[in-house]
Amino acid sequence: GCALLDQAVVDEKSKALMSNLLTSVNGFFANEAATEGGFTNATRSMLQFGMPLEGFNGEADEREDQNLVYRVLASGGTCPLKLHDGTKFRGFDVKSPCDGLPDGTRITGMEQLLFDHFSMKGFPVSGDFQGALRSPYFTPPIMELPDGNLKARFYSGLFQQLEFDRIVNGDLNFAILSIAMVYFYIWFHTRSAAIATASMFQIVMSLPVGYFFYFNALQYHYYSQMHILTIFLALGIGADSVFVYADAWRESGNSGNIMTNAGRVHFSLSRTAQSCFNTTFTTVMSFVAAGLTPVMPIHAFAVFAGIVMTVNYLLVIAFTPTILYIYHIHMSDRGGFCCYTSRKSANCRWNAFPGRDTSEARNKDALYTSCTGKGIVSPLEMEAPPVIPMRATSTFERESLEFLLSKMGVVERFLYHKFSPLLTSGKANIPFYKKPLACFIIVAFLGYFVLMLSSASQLTPPKTEELWFPPSHMHNADFFNRLANGWKGTADNSYMSATVVMGVSEMTRPNYNWFFPGRERGVVKWDEEFDLSKEESQRFFMDACDAIDATPCGNKPGNSPCRGGSLVRPGTSAICVVRDILTFWRAGGGEGMWCRKLS
Repeated sequence: GCALLDQAVVDEKSKALMSNLLTSVNGFFANEAATEGGFTNATRSMLQFGMPLEGFNGEADEREDQNLVYRVLASGGTCPLKLHDGTKFRGFDVKSPCDGLPDGTRITGMEQLLFDHFSMKGFPVSGDFQGALRSPYFTPPIMELPDGNLKARFYSGLFQQLEFDRIVNGDLNFAILSIAMVYFYIWFHTRSAAIATASMFQIVMSLPVGYFFYFNALQYHYYSQMHILTIFLALGIGADSVFVYADAWRESGNSGNIMTNAGRVHFSLSRTAQSCFNTTFTTVMSFVAAGLTPVMPIHAFAVFAGIVMTVNYLLVIAFTPTILYIYHIHMSDRGGFCCYTSRKSANCRWNAFPGRDTSEARNKDALYTSCTGKGIVSPLEMEAPPVIPMRATSTFERESLEFLLSKMGVVERFLYHKFSPLLTSGKANIPFYKKPLACFIIVAFLGYFVLMLSSASQLTPPKTEELWFPPSHMHNADFFNRLANGWKGTADNSYMSATVVMGVSEMTRPNYNWFFPGRERGVVKWDEEFDLSKEESQRFFMDACDAIDATPCGNKPGNSPCRGGSLVRPGTSAICVVRDILTFWRAGGGEGMWCRKLS
C-alpha cells in the first residue's frame, strides 16, 4: 500500500486549506464552524448537468429546447416522450430516452428516483396526479444509518418547477369546487337545473372560445397557470349576467304592458345588454391597462382575460336568451309539450287552471303540435293574435305594490322592509345629518380609503426572498437560508457575472419572438472599424476595465450593500483581456511598441 504522509505535511496542507476557505471554491463545501473546530460538521455538493446535450452545438444553442429535455428527464414520462406539438420546439429529433423502447414504456424521472431512495410519498401515491393533494416534499428525507440518522435535503430548479406545477394542478380542485358552488346557486336562483346547466356550459365555454381567438387570431403562443385564474372571473361575471337576464325575464312576466313572449325577450335582452355591457367594458378596460406592462406573462394574461370577458358577454346576450326562451316555451309552462310527454295530467295547466288555457294556447307550442301530428308552428305564428293571457287578468293586480312585494325574494324583502328604512331613517326628504347610519358608512369608508392610501404610499420592494412553500415543506424558508448562508464560500453566491462586449455595431432581431425569449436572440453586426491592434482601442479597453474596478457599489460607501463597498469582489479585479495580455508580455520581457506605450 501507499506510505502515510508525514504529519507535518498533513498539518501544512490542512492549514493551507483552512486559510483560503473564504476566497477559494473550497469554501463551498465547508460551513462557518470549520474555522473553530478544524473540520466542517455539514457539507453540500452540487451536481451539474453536462451541456450541451447531444444534437446541440453549445450551451446557448436552443436553450429552451435543452431545458425542456432536462425537464422531461427530471419528471419522467411514458414513451413516446413529446415536448411540444412540434410547431415551436425541436423536441427529441436527435435522441430520446425512449429510443429502442416500445411505446407505453414508463421512464422514471430523476425526481422520482430520489423519492424512492428516501421513501418520500405523497397523495395520490402514483399516477399522473401524484402528489396533487399532498406533495412528497412534505415527507422529510431521512436515512437510517448504523451510527445514527442522516438528514438529507436536495434541491434543483427543475424540481422546484415540477413542484410548482404539482401544487398548481392540485389547486385546480378548488376551481372545480367553485364551479360546482356557482352551478348550484344558479340552480337555486332560477329554480331550474336545465337553466343552471346551460348557463354553466356557456360560462365554461367562454375559455376555449377565447383561447381560439387568443392563440389563432392574435397569435399569442404563451399559456401558463396564471391564465387558468380567468375561470374565476368568468364565473363571477358570467353568473351575474345570467342573474340579470333571469330577473329581467321574471319582471317582464309581471308587467301588464308586455303581452307576448317576443316582447319579454326584447325587454330582458335590452336591459341585460346595457347593464352587463357596462360591467364587462370596465373589466376589459382594466385588463387593457394591465396589458400595457412590458412584463410578458402579465401582458399575455391580461390579453387572454380581456378576450374571455368579451366572449362571455357575447354569449350572455346570444346564448342565455335562447336558453331561457326555449325553457319557457317548452318546459316552464305546465302545458303543451311537457304535459304531452309526461302524461301527468294533474300537473298540466289546462287541468289545474282550465280558465287560463285553451286548445288554441296548447297548439301554439311547436313541440306539442309536432309530436301530436298537427304540424310545426313558426315562432311568428306563436306570437300571432289572438293573444291569450296566461297570468294575471287584472292590470291593477299586476302593477300593484302588494303584487310586486309578493314576488320578492327573502333578500329583496329584507332590503325593502329593514335595510332601506334604516338607511334613510324611515323618512323622506330629510337632511343628510339626520341619517346617522348613512353618515357613519360614508365616514367609515372615507377613513378606510385614507388609511389604504397612506399604506400604499409606504410600500417598498421586498427585502427577503418570497416564501413559496409552508414551513413543513422541504423547500421552506429555513432550507434556502441553510443553503445560502453559513458557508465559507457564501461570498461567491453574492456576486453575479457580467460581461461587457466591445466592437458591436448593432444587433438585429428579425425572428425574435416575445413569447419565447430564449430562441432567436438576434444576430450581432460587428463594427468593421473597431481594431484592437490600435493604441487608442487598447487604451480605451484598459480604461474601461479600470473604471469597472473603481466603481463603488451604492451611493453611500459607508453603508454599501456590497462587501468592501466595491462593485467587484474584494481581492479580485475585472477579467480584462488586454490587461492580461500586457501582464503576460511584461512577464516574458516583451518590448513591443504598444507595450512600452501602455506601460
